[in-house]
Amino acid sequence: MTTAGWVALAITVFSAVSYAAASILQAVAARRSTGTVRTMGHPLYLIGIGCDVLDGDGLAAAAL
Repeated sequence: MTTAGWVALAITVFSAVSYAAASILQAVAARRSTGTVRTMGHPLYLIGIGCDVLDGDGLAAAAL
């Protein structure tokens, strides 16, 4: 595999792991909160949003 192939694979794996972490963190925050507004302010939810930003569809598309 070429260097570009390895880079593409690394970006794809990072994107998948980041997406999974974001989903888990947001679900945990939603479970611990009592309402929508409180959920959106929960630290775990905000960290999950940060992971979503890192995940970005642009990174996955660049790997293709």
